[in-house]
Amino acid sequence: MKTRHQPLLNTKDLDATQIEEALNKGGRFVMYKYQISFIANSLSRFSPAILYFHEDELIKLRRKYNLRTLLFGPWVFPYGPVFVYDALKFNNKGGMDVTEDIRINLEHYQKEEQTVEIVNIHTQFNPWPKAHFKELKKALFDYCIQTEGVLEVYAGIYLNVDEYTEPPYWIGINTTDDFEYAEETFLELVYKRFRSHAGIDVFHKNENPELFEKIAEQGQPLVKKI
Repeated sequence: MKTRHQPLLNTKDLDATQIEEALNKGGRFVMYKYQISFIANSLSRFSPAILYFHEDELIKLRRKYNLRTLLFGPWVFPYGPVFVYDALKFNNKGGMDVTEDIRINLEHYQKEEQTVEIVNIHTQFNPWPKAHFKELKKALFDYCIQTEGVLEVYAGIYLNVDEYTEPPYWIGINTTDDFEYAEETFLELVYKRFRSHAGIDVFHKNENPELFEKIAEQGQPLVKKI
């Protein structure tokens, strides 16, 4: 599995042992989302993982990423404003807690760079934005319900990517039908509603059971017959 270096914030002068102690005393790591419009795309990005103890410590930082989203995110139509709304809602609900991801990788912490290499992963997926998930449901739901062999379908944004890299959209399926045919059919239906260059990948439960378990836990269910 791909590894990445996760930047940390508020860990200056702390070594791995001190970070562990901070977490044991109630400290948490959170990441905020922001949007950047680029030509015809509105790109999702995440902040460094921010160490904090009290919610009021995060107010200024949350405002920073919300302001960045408001300034640079809405200039792609029609979905730019929708993605801005999703990002603001995501942040205002508390962002993404990545405490366990940092904790289980502290042996790979680099004090000078304030980064930790993410070798073992706890949080692997985020839900799709509502507007995109709605379109996905329109594209696939009827086919999945009518096709007996399609047992489970989940959608998630895969987070294990390098900094400043757009996280790809993934679809995990559990089907008793031929997977290659199912994958081809899924993508054909999906790209009737999404731009052809959109980063969407399909994988089968048998291909990676652990990853499928994660997308089922952390993503969104489209179809669940079992």
